[in-house]
Amino acid sequence: SSQVENTSGSYYDTNLSASITLSAANKVLIFVAQALEARQYNATGFSVGRLILVRGSSNIFAGGRSVVTSGPGSGSYFVASGCIASIVAEDSPGVGTHTYKTRIARIVGGGGTAVRANSDGHPAEIILMEIAA
Repeated sequence: SSQVENTSGSYYDTNLSASITLSAANKVLIFVAQALEARQYNATGFSVGRLILVRGSSNIFAGGRSVVTSGPGSGSYFVASGCIASIVAEDSPGVGTHTYKTRIARIVGGGGTAVRANSDGHPAEIILMEIAA
């Protein structure tokens, strides 16, 4: 997926998604791994980002954080990155096709701070498996 940057507290799609078609009312085992970067441009303080996984409008999980520590302000540029990985089992979302995707938001930080996904070719994946209930 191409790079996505978010400077607000609203969740943006990262353009990473995967679909599965269930043949029965079974569970879905979900593995998500996505690199996040928290960036700080000419700002003091720090930036904190959050990753979530959604199916439709349902929030499946809220992932961890990527943090930039305090910087000196004007003229500064700081970045911290980390990978968020999680395994989740969703109980019987229903027969048919379901699409899961990740979203990011900057949950802490002021002007000049942001959170990024898919930066510099960092790999990301969603793996879905149907498991008989």
